Amino acid sequence: MRSLGYDVCVRTSDWTPARAIVACDPDLVPKPAPKRAPALKPAPMSVVQKFSLSADALFDFDKSVIKPAGMKKLGNLVATLTASQYDSVVITGHTDRPGAADYNQ
Repeated sequence: MRSLGYDVCVRTSDWTPARAIVACDPDLVPKPAPKRAPALKPAPMSVVQKFSLSADALFDFDKSVIKPAGMKKLGNLVATLTASQYDSVVITGHTDRPGAADYNQ
């Protein structure tokens, strides 16, 4: 097949679909394989572990000395962290609500 211009295509007697050209038979011409993006490695899964330690277990009211039971709980937390791989640790704590800010500091 040959395009004569003016949107006219001519097929000769020996034409076959294998001889199709884009200008005349766009549906018969094999399309190029789509380019595939390189496979990405999946990001490692991160696991968030949350630990909560009650202030009542760690301290007596109005005191700053850690109780023996609180030391044991902190020791367990340290053992868990030592045996783990982690990127960050976030610790949040609060003072007693009653009392002046200077005292609670």
